[in-house]
Amino acid sequence: MVTSLRLIGNQHLDLRRVAELFPNLHDLWLYNSPVGSVEPLSALPLELLGVYGNQKAVDLTPLAGRMLTLGLSRDDKHLGLENLGPRVKLKYVE
Repeated sequence: MVTSLRLIGNQHLDLRRVAELFPNLHDLWLYNSPVGSVEPLSALPLELLGVYGNQKAVDLTPLAGRMLTLGLSRDDKHLGLENLGPRVKLKYVE
């Protein structure tokens, strides 16, 4: 059972397929793998999600109210940060 996954440089990443193939993910890192929304991941038991090097703004709203750590780059654009709530812990990397 896969619970941790790193995806690097996937220019045509289908998060719905990732969620289908790995329903037990607790730890997911997306590096230079552009996604517009993390909605397909909202049902996963994620404890840690890292999104770095995203070439377009990513909508994080589907993670509102979840208890998880969200790793982000200050160089990327993020939508919905103000709506995540106190249970989402943000960690920025440079």
